[in-house]
Amino acid sequence: MKIREATSNDCKSISELYWESDNFHNINQPNIYSATEKPFRSEEFIKEQIEDKNSMFYIIEVEGDVIGFIYGYVESKGSLPIHKQRNYFYIDNIVVNKKFQAKGYGRMLLDKVISECKEKKYSDIMLNVYSFNNNAISLYDNIGFKEVAKDMILQL
Repeated sequence: MKIREATSNDCKSISELYWESDNFHNINQPNIYSATEKPFRSEEFIKEQIEDKNSMFYIIEVEGDVIGFIYGYVESKGSLPIHKQRNYFYIDNIVVNKKFQAKGYGRMLLDKVISECKEKKYSDIMLNVYSFNNNAISLYDNIGFKEVAKDMILQL
């Protein structure tokens, strides 16, 4: 097992993992997500994420195969008087191949990012998770993430 920074050589593997996550979301929220026949995020899109200086993009390999990734970026808040000025890290995506879930790989990716964020002295780490994603919610709870908001939807 190895965690390392993603490179442009990883774009195809990352695209496949994004697609797996997209399909999981489509199955659980078909009113929000459409099914796609193939991965739709271009290598150029992923390469831009990897090369963004305000982001972190790590992959995890097992026996040379990319089985997961974590991607996020720095956000700054404080534009309104009610908001405290802060720089925090936003986790945009964390994906582990279904065959490798519940084996600690997601935790390892999160631990890597948490360690980096502490070194960089960010105020906190935020993420969003759908209520149907029980495994992810359990992982985040175990690490110490706390719920601070709820998105709600009324289907018409």
